[in-house]
Amino acid sequence: MTACRSATEPPASSRATRASGGGSLVPRLIDFAERFTVVVAFLIYATVNYDREHPLNFCIAVTDVITVWYVLIRRPATSLSPHPEDWILALGGTLLAMLARPGGTPLIHPTVIAGLAAQGMLISLFAKLSLNRSFGLAPANRGVRMRGAYVFVRHPMYLGYALTHGAYLLMNPTELNFILIGATWACQLGRIMREERWLMQDPAYRRYARIVRFRMVPGLF
Repeated sequence: MTACRSATEPPASSRATRASGGGSLVPRLIDFAERFTVVVAFLIYATVNYDREHPLNFCIAVTDVITVWYVLIRRPATSLSPHPEDWILALGGTLLAMLARPGGTPLIHPTVIAGLAAQGMLISLFAKLSLNRSFGLAPANRGVRMRGAYVFVRHPMYLGYALTHGAYLLMNPTELNFILIGATWACQLGRIMREERWLMQDPAYRRYARIVRFRMVPGLF
């Protein structure tokens, strides 16, 4: 999810790219398809993880309802990345983890896993509340947010996702889940780098990046 958007006018190249996208219909169709895909994937993910005997899996899964809600209520972008690579990374980082399935024997005590998942959920929620409707999947400009969680790192939402995905993997350490979560984070890291390249076109975001130096983990990255 894009960490920050610029409220200022996007660069001329961004406006030109957007204008050449076939008018307003194409962005609206892309927006609808993105929302529909995310909602369906989440419903399937929550359903397959529902088990009364193992409620922790379901609790971790439903943390993504926050993501779905903000995808549905987000405001329109002033500029949107037209690059297929950005969309592939965004959808891969969002949807691959939802293909994970229950299985295996927990690697650590479920109470510890629950605590890790709760931390991830709270960080993600804090980040989403900080963005409010300035939220999306692919790189886009929806206004810079230099408050709340975004005072500490530029992409706190990804930190929250890392914790919840790690909790799910510790609870369900199957080979398939290792592959899916690994692929998810290959997409997420690529997504962060391309997202930043897109947003750095904006002077307001460049000023923000000089103030908040780290992307996801203070002192490390």
